[in-house]
This record gives sequence, C-alpha cells and structure tokens, in this order.
Amino acid sequence: MSVASRVETQWRAAVDRTGAPGATALVAVMVAVATLQQVLLPALGVPKPVLQRAFYFHTNRPAWLWAVATSAVAHGGFLHLVINVQLVLGFGSIIEPDYGTGPLLAAFAAGALGALGAGFALQTAIGGAESYVGSSGGAFGMLGWLAGQNPQRSLPTVPPGPVWAIAALVCGVSVGVVFVYGVGAFGIAHVPHVGSLLAGGIVGATFR
Repeated sequence: MSVASRVETQWRAAVDRTGAPGATALVAVMVAVATLQQVLLPALGVPKPVLQRAFYFHTNRPAWLWAVATSAVAHGGFLHLVINVQLVLGFGSIIEPDYGTGPLLAAFAAGALGALGAGFALQTAIGGAESYVGSSGGAFGMLGWLAGQNPQRSLPTVPPGPVWAIAALVCGVSVGVVFVYGVGAFGIAHVPHVGSLLAGGIVGATFR
C-alpha cells in the first residue's frame, strides 16, 4: 500500500470513529440549513435578497446579529457544503473522542467568530463591504484548537505532519494568496480563514 493510500485509510478511519455526537450534530444542522436555504425556501418563492439577509453575515450590517449564527452553518452552494462537511467531520472526529463535545463546540464557535471578526476588520480597514457564509470558519477553528492544544500531534494528511505545521501551512498559503491575487481571490475568504485559525488556536492554548 502506498503512503498516500495509507494516509487516506487513516483519515477515513478517523472520520469513521464513534463517539463524536457533537460533530455529527453539527453536520446535521449544516445539511438541514442548506436544504432550507438552497431548496425549500427558494421553492416557496422566497426572494434572494431575503435569503441573503437571513443567512449571510454582511460586514456593513453588523447589527444583524442573527447572521452571526446562521452564516456559520449556511453555505453558498452544495459543493461548498460538501467540502465543509468533510472538514468538520475530519477535525471533529479527532477532537471529540479525546477531549469531549464541549471543546469541539467551543473550537467551532471560536473559529466562526474569529472568521467573522477578521472579515469585518478587513472590510472596515479597506473601506469595503462583503458578505460571508459557510462553516469553514468553524472547521478551521477546530484545526487551530488542535494546534493550540497539542502542536506536535500528527494529523493523517498527505504527507502526515504535526498539526502546528498544517495550521501554519494553511495560514501561509492564505496570506500568500492575498498578497499575490487579492483578498477575495478564487471566491475564498482567505483573511477570515486566518482569523478562524488564530481564534481557535488561542482558545485551544488557553484551556489545554
């Protein structure tokens, strides 16, 4: 078996581990909200501006506090949802069996808030306005939390590496893409991703 195949097998085994009800519940909420947002409400004729207001966090409308919660579990499309489901299950199934449901949810919440805070700070600094949606903030908060808790812990990535190195790589790539291509390059919220990693890392390091 090749190294890549062994790593894939290890990652799938981590995702399939039992004892992760919080991660499973998060995914269930994400799927339910996506179905409501992408299928049911549009089928009922709910206008797109109403959906945008309900599910997206708008940096020029920070007083719409409900969007802090809804934007963390809503998504821009089903591919977006599938990617984030894999991330939440992957990191969540590593965190929860070893540390519990509370730390898992704390890491997700810290990442989501860190992402929105970084996005708001960025748009305020450049005088712009942007809308954010998706669970990648929460997912990268989990990665940051793992790095803060146990930096040397190995993750079944390709190739396997310590969690601090994986988190640093994600941060470095995000910052590099911003400098080369701009803050919204490829339709990805690079700066919020960095914010989520940092927020998760701070919470993980504080409570280890």
